[in-house]
Amino acid sequence: MLARSGAGESTFVGCTIVARNYLSFARVLSSAWAKQHEQVPFVVLVIDDDVEMRPAEHENQEFVRPEEIGIDPGELDQMRGIYDVAEMTTALKPRFVRHLLERGSGAVVYLDSDMDLLGPVHELAETARTSGVALSPHLFGPPPTDAFLTEIDYAMYGQYNSGLIAVGASAREFVDWWARRTRWDCLFDEPAGLHADQRWLDCVPVYFEHAVIGDAGLNVAAWNLHERPFALEGERPTVAGVPLRAFHFAGFDPHRPERVTAYAPSTYDNEPILLKVRHHYAERLLAAGYDQYREIPYRYRSTASGRPLGRWDRLVYREALMAVSANGGPEIPGPFDASRSEEFERMLAHPRSLGVLTLPQLGALENARVRLRNGGWDRRRLVTAIDLRLRARLR
Repeated sequence: MLARSGAGESTFVGCTIVARNYLSFARVLSSAWAKQHEQVPFVVLVIDDDVEMRPAEHENQEFVRPEEIGIDPGELDQMRGIYDVAEMTTALKPRFVRHLLERGSGAVVYLDSDMDLLGPVHELAETARTSGVALSPHLFGPPPTDAFLTEIDYAMYGQYNSGLIAVGASAREFVDWWARRTRWDCLFDEPAGLHADQRWLDCVPVYFEHAVIGDAGLNVAAWNLHERPFALEGERPTVAGVPLRAFHFAGFDPHRPERVTAYAPSTYDNEPILLKVRHHYAERLLAAGYDQYREIPYRYRSTASGRPLGRWDRLVYREALMAVSANGGPEIPGPFDASRSEEFERMLAHPRSLGVLTLPQLGALENARVRLRNGGWDRRRLVTAIDLRLRARLR
């Protein structure tokens, strides 16, 4: 179902990844894509999909399941046990991009589901075709002291935002490398140097052919509003003198459109043009079933016995799988295998009893246990710290 040029050569495809509770975002983005790119496909990967939950918005929209994108079933099952919903959404990204390239597209444009398109992005696909990888930087220049985030934050989160990336058919080496790195290491664990799939992109300028997206109208978000002033050209919003084409609504609550993001207060909450953009987006999200979809729980949040899968459980499982993958050993019980639920519970209670974990792994797990007890893995604590820091600056 790929769009083709007059010469018969595949052009490009757009895509996003969601869990079922984010389907309203996918529906809004798909509709915006169809409005801007007539006859160009848009494919949505739903990581915990039900067949009946595929509400196609237009003829070029397609919904797929992880089982349909060429992942080994055993590997997919393990990744579901290792990663929580946010991590799994990002861990599947390089595999999804590779699948779409293998279907014949000349380029794939990936957008996070919480992004809205107000203009076409054809040139992103062309850039990816000619340069291999098109990266979207968080910022174009040094942030001021009162910016949403500082260089220290980007040292943790990465210089490039993986919520907008375009990949051409010539970049298979990059996609394969990115898929290998996110097989085990797609955690939200900034103290360990990981921010899901994103920190890996910092390596791209050294390893692979690439281009950096320099259009200020693309991937506008809370973190770069200080360098992208809004204006109107007729009825159309512009930023830094160019048309606004893609706004990234990270942390946006449609029931509180007066806030740019729930992550932290912003000096741009009352910017009138942006406020109008936010209200329009909020209306469409709510009309697309935001409240209904948000109530749907993540399918892989619990074990086969009904035990919630917490961070500790997923970490122990990950370390055990990595040990066996590297050194051999017994088959590790998985969280979704009802026939081995008791074994899985014993493994979580006594990781050392497996006999496969190395001393460094056991030390890493003990360190993780301490961090978890102290709230070090609770991202809400990080948000609160950012919030307090910004409030102090904005006084």
